[in-house]
Amino acid sequence: MRSFASFRDILLRTAGLGGRVSLIFCWGLVAHTDAGADLLPPRNPQPLLSPAQEEALYNRACGLFHPERLPIGSPYIPERAICGTPVVGELASRWHQLSKATQETFAPLLFQRRSDTLPSSFTSPGGRFLIHYTLSGTHAVSAIDDDENGIPDYVDSVGEVFDSVYDLQVGEHGYDPPLSDGDEFIDVYIRNLASEGVYGLTYPELFPSELKSPAYMEIDNNYTDSIYITRGLDGLRVTVAHEFFHAVQFAYNADVFEASWWQELTATWMEDVAYDDVNDYYQYIPSFLNFPEDSLDRDDRFGTQALRKFGASIYGHFLNHVYGPSTIRQIWETIGTRQPDPFTSSDVEAGNPLGGFNAIYPRFAAWNYFTATRFRPGYYPEGAQYPLAKSTTASLTPSATGSGRVDHLGAAYIRVPTGSVSEGIQAEFDLDLSADW
Repeated sequence: MRSFASFRDILLRTAGLGGRVSLIFCWGLVAHTDAGADLLPPRNPQPLLSPAQEEALYNRACGLFHPERLPIGSPYIPERAICGTPVVGELASRWHQLSKATQETFAPLLFQRRSDTLPSSFTSPGGRFLIHYTLSGTHAVSAIDDDENGIPDYVDSVGEVFDSVYDLQVGEHGYDPPLSDGDEFIDVYIRNLASEGVYGLTYPELFPSELKSPAYMEIDNNYTDSIYITRGLDGLRVTVAHEFFHAVQFAYNADVFEASWWQELTATWMEDVAYDDVNDYYQYIPSFLNFPEDSLDRDDRFGTQALRKFGASIYGHFLNHVYGPSTIRQIWETIGTRQPDPFTSSDVEAGNPLGGFNAIYPRFAAWNYFTATRFRPGYYPEGAQYPLAKSTTASLTPSATGSGRVDHLGAAYIRVPTGSVSEGIQAEFDLDLSADW
């Protein structure tokens, strides 16, 4: 079976560290499943959602945009900020599957820009972004203008950061720029987003009537509220890097529902590419390494694993360091040419190096073991700051047995202490022969 090549490789890597070590067994299931709309008109008409499906989506959306509609203390109301784009995208992609009542609730969110309270605008120094803001009311930015140029310093910073991120992603890394919405500017709206529990939002304007879409973005007016783990200008910086990359993604494929795990994974990875010293993504990594047996493309919209797609950004770091920084761009370029829409995990796999997940996942699983106190040079450059991947220990007295489950694109780690073993060790595995190990 394919497992033995990967299995042997990991054993050799471990044994080659020198000194007395534990023997590490790792196995992973390498497979994928296809996940599974529309504004006007729908590309692919679908039946209405079940009442349970619609209720779950309604509650997730209300948790961000209408928390007053949920009971106090509802678990759908976020306790710390995340990106709000996946919820917007799911509403858009499932629009024609929603009841009229739900459509009426969220139509203002999707079909009109929330800019009526933002009377002022400023063109970024690079001339690419039109930044909308206000000096009064709920969404006001600070009026401090130390350089006395007539523009609030925070708005100046927003323009400079967006220009810098554009130069990095489009100029240096070669991504396609966001599509035009009819003029020469990309619109950015500064609003108070803390009450919605999000760092930022990116809205596709034509999806899903068109597969590719222009976009506009919303960012917070100060990033000082306690809901933000990273605050102030650093909070602004990583948010702009993240949300602008969503706008870039929409130029390739605007479907943020079917494979939003990949969109969030790469947008979170881009934060650290742009601002390596900020490291906001550290907060999400436990949601991935604490559950290595779950699939890389698992995308819980709610619950204990809702942060997993952000924590999976370490896969972006792995691809970047092993196969080069152009790898993720090439995957997006592949996604942009794939038919039929919407894009799924299969389309992500098609753009991966070496023919797909089968060839590269075993090495990724090995990398994930060498973090925190197990960190070794040659793996994640910041791996010493990551938590340990969950593992189990099999103590030989003189033998041990056990069982467990591994999802597709998942891995399990079993440590076998060998300090008291003077002879060889034999391991036997009873694996699902229908899977690709």
